[in-house]
Amino acid sequence: MKNFEEPPAYLDFSDDEKVIVINKITEEHFSSQEHGIKREPASFPEEQEEIESWIHGYARHFETKRLVEVALKNLEFAPELVIEIAKRRDFAQLEKILQHYKGEPIFEYCVRGIESGLKDDDGQNDTLMELARAIAKTEEKQEPTDIAEHEVNMRKEKKTARPLSEYQRLLKISDEEIQALSGKKILLVGGGFSPIKGELGEKGIECTVTNIDPMAESDPEIADNIIKDDFYDTKIGEDTFDEVMVLHSLPTYAFTPEQVRDFYSRSILSLKQNGVLRVTPIGKFSDAFTPAMRLSRKPVSNASMEFIAGLKERPDLFVLTEFTIEHKGALGRKKEMPGIKIEIIGDKNQIREFLKSKR
Repeated sequence: MKNFEEPPAYLDFSDDEKVIVINKITEEHFSSQEHGIKREPASFPEEQEEIESWIHGYARHFETKRLVEVALKNLEFAPELVIEIAKRRDFAQLEKILQHYKGEPIFEYCVRGIESGLKDDDGQNDTLMELARAIAKTEEKQEPTDIAEHEVNMRKEKKTARPLSEYQRLLKISDEEIQALSGKKILLVGGGFSPIKGELGEKGIECTVTNIDPMAESDPEIADNIIKDDFYDTKIGEDTFDEVMVLHSLPTYAFTPEQVRDFYSRSILSLKQNGVLRVTPIGKFSDAFTPAMRLSRKPVSNASMEFIAGLKERPDLFVLTEFTIEHKGALGRKKEMPGIKIEIIGDKNQIREFLKSKR
């Protein structure tokens, strides 16, 4: 018969541990007094709730295992405790906490805490992506219900798909630019059920519209050509389109920084000389279908802004026009959403070589 060791009692501190903690906190108090702040010397609390509050309030003075104990037991303190754990770059313990709260509302606040703790860390993107990949492994064998529900909702909202006026407003397309689309080839990336083809026709603008979207359905009001597939699985010819329009699609829902760079590179190469790529938003991403995807929002957003910064270094190849759109976010709060218009003006061979260097 095997002997199983009982797990250690919750917050069971040895006398030596208590002394170490007391010394650290007392030293901090004395330092505060030197700066004119009077505080009483510390004494270790006896009650469990008081110990939890101490660990929450003096997290920097406790071992990581104690922070994790409380974070797993007390969800109220978890978001702030992960900030300190993130500063210590303890990946395994961060993953343990995220796995524990995955699927719960508190998960979002824990992710924000980790992002805050890594704010000034050069390894922020790598750590967040490492956590995203770890969480994704546990999602692989599960039904991706969030994405399935999103598809159902998309189909229900078919009649309320984004109209041309919404594309104009959020991509900053003027009436003159709309009229200039006559005779042009347009690519929509993630156009969904938006009736762009039909509305352009109503304005007397005859053009060819292609829509790449895994959830789109054949409809002459939407596009001439529907490619019901993922953008990354679709072969797109170079020098094919005059305009590429991307609204609330990629790079917003890219999973990795590599996908972000691939999106921009392939979209730019698909354009003819003097073609235009319009994208909104290009940063400040937060929407996600899965917990793993939520963890990748900051690295993906950073990758998007870094790629655009790289384009700015080549004014001989690209003309960039950045803009900001004000819109209502969750709970009706006003938010700013950044967008961009990228015009292709340089030699395509030079552009191709430049983009290779950015991948």
